[in-house]
Amino acid sequence: MSATTPQASSLSSTEIAEIVGTVPPPQATRDWRHAFDLLKQMREDPTKTELGMEMVEALGGYFDGDRPFQEFSASAEGMRLLRERPDLPRLLDDRDLLESLPAGSLGREFQAYADRNGITAKSLMEMAERRQEIQGSLDPLRSWFAKRQSVSHDLWHVITGYGTDPIGENAVLLFTRGQGVAGPGLRLLTVLMLFHRNWPVRRFLWTAYRRGRRAASLILAPYEELLPVPLNVVRERFRVGDPLAVHPNGVLEETSDGQVTARASAS
Repeated sequence: MSATTPQASSLSSTEIAEIVGTVPPPQATRDWRHAFDLLKQMREDPTKTELGMEMVEALGGYFDGDRPFQEFSASAEGMRLLRERPDLPRLLDDRDLLESLPAGSLGREFQAYADRNGITAKSLMEMAERRQEIQGSLDPLRSWFAKRQSVSHDLWHVITGYGTDPIGENAVLLFTRGQGVAGPGLRLLTVLMLFHRNWPVRRFLWTAYRRGRRAASLILAPYEELLPVPLNVVRERFRVGDPLAVHPNGVLEETSDGQVTARASAS
């Protein structure tokens, strides 16, 4: 069983290869001055971990050039998805569909996550459009890929079990860096977070990074087919592991008053 989603008009492998090989990607906008100002703030006050995502976006987003897209299109799974171009944002906003999926499945767990965090299709698309603005005008294939990766960020929260608090967000970013995503903002953030003054937080984030390195590529995950699958099976399939097995002392979170706590549940 797989979740159904509207698809774009199909392109042949030859047409896709022509676009991939002949359309130059735009240069992402990078605001180094703002990024280093954020870096200074985080070094002066390590509790300001919420600035990590802002720094990544200031330096052009997750990706460094066109390499992730090229690697995606070079794989058989990536080429299949490029031909079909399923509409993942719309699928993730289909509450009736997600709630009809089995309890404990990736789709049901995503819906619970979205409810807890007030995530809607509008917020997903606003995030995707904001990151696409950072990257510049894109051809249809790269535009689809960029939007897919943007909305996948929240699926990665569910799959990894990391929260949306500042520590959880940075754990997802470090996991992302471990997956081989190497935008300049992520590289800087990795260095900064792995020398965090709070030793338990540093150890937690370092483990998130190594967890990303060990895992199979989530960029290539066929999420439309994985939504009905039990979350624990998805974690096993992609070698992500159960959060509490990876972090036996608990999943660290930062409260609104800056306190660090350890969550003893996996989701």
